Amino acid sequence: MSIEPAPSGVLRWQSIKGSLEVVCFGEQTPIASRRLAEHVQDGSQMVIKRATEQYVEWVAESGGSVFANERNSRIRFSQPFMVATDGKFPGRYVVTLQSGLESQFPGWTILGKVRGDGVFWLRALTGTGTSRDKDGVLEYPVRGVGGEIVENVWGVQKKAKEHERTTPKDAKRPRKQVVLSFEDEEEGDALEIRMRPVKKAKKKKKVGPVEPAQPVQESVTKQAVQPPTEEAVPPPAEEEDATLQSLRRFQRSLREPVTPTPRTEPDSSGLSSEDEDLSFLTHRWTKNT
Repeated sequence: MSIEPAPSGVLRWQSIKGSLEVVCFGEQTPIASRRLAEHVQDGSQMVIKRATEQYVEWVAESGGSVFANERNSRIRFSQPFMVATDGKFPGRYVVTLQSGLESQFPGWTILGKVRGDGVFWLRALTGTGTSRDKDGVLEYPVRGVGGEIVENVWGVQKKAKEHERTTPKDAKRPRKQVVLSFEDEEEGDALEIRMRPVKKAKKKKKVGPVEPAQPVQESVTKQAVQPPTEEAVPPPAEEEDATLQSLRRFQRSLREPVTPTPRTEPDSSGLSSEDEDLSFLTHRWTKNT
């Protein structure tokens, strides 16, 4: 039968190796477990620096104030993966990997124990594949990336982010001012003009009274037809040149149908059919002119 009291309060620390879930004895160790809850909440400031065969050293860089150890006779190092701290060294925690380490950590406060999958990667830190020196100091420390309070029995409020603490939401930002200086080299006087940015006002549309729709009246306009006063007289035609007239008559004669004549062999005079056609056209041209 276990004499260990029931735990109260759950914390979860996120690291580059995985999550580490710790159940605390919040009622038996209120000061030490509350300090661990505040450190886990700011999990990026926690790191595992050392891993030996007996324990893993877990350190919070933010530290804190010294407090008195809270010992309880019902809470002992009776099993591995117990979380303990010493009030003389605030921010320093150990996770045991073996049981029965009272002689190595005398007077320390046992504030909780690890549960879940975190026990596997904690055990792997002591393996042969981990780079460390003879004292167990890790060459590549396991750094934290965050944390949360799963079961908050201490009433610890969630910390605001850094920029939210420095600049609250209700605070108004100061307006930017433009300073113009006109320096007079002769007199040495300077004129400063401070200008504030002008806000563009939104133009509101003016809505007037809505007039009732009027029926559309069709209007037909008749244009008076005025009789022509004077008849248009074509300009007198210019007399054409005699050469141009003869050319026109020649063009008209070419449009008239001409019965084709069969091609004949050259006669005794030596004229072919092409020569006869050329002589015909020449005769026709001289006749028209």
